[in-house]
Amino acid sequence: MDFVRKAVRSIGRLAIKVKPAADGCIESLLKLIETKVTYVVQEAIIVTKDIFRRYPGQYEGIIPTLCEHLDLLDEPEAKAAMIWIIGQFANRIDNADELMDDLVYSFLEEPTEVCAIRPSALCYTDPLAGSTCPFNRVCQVVHLQVLLGDGETTGTQSTQMDDGGDR
Repeated sequence: MDFVRKAVRSIGRLAIKVKPAADGCIESLLKLIETKVTYVVQEAIIVTKDIFRRYPGQYEGIIPTLCEHLDLLDEPEAKAAMIWIIGQFANRIDNADELMDDLVYSFLEEPTEVCAIRPSALCYTDPLAGSTCPFNRVCQVVHLQVLLGDGETTGTQSTQMDDGGDR
């Protein structure tokens, strides 16, 4: 299993470092995603996020395929990558608010890796269209829950200095 994960990550690194190979790497990643093997899909989504970051405006046609496989995500890093992808391309995804609802539903129970993604970074204003992201309300609710929740449920535990004395 580790060998397969490393192989998928290598495909992603190749796409990022060697631009002429990127198209072939994306095709390979799509074929791997279509296998619906959980750990393969998760690794492919993680590296695809990095490819999107390296080549903005390209390969956005594969977003629907990624969104079709949300139910296979159970690892924090894969969920975090998908949250980033949906947040980044919300204006190009018809049901971005529903997909984000699915991911955010268990947001407060997730480990630190997923909670580290600030919902405010996902909500943006499109300066050209003057519109806000379709799941702005969801982000506001998550902010409120994080602010009002206790440290254990938010994944950001508060630290107490309990050294036994007043200083």
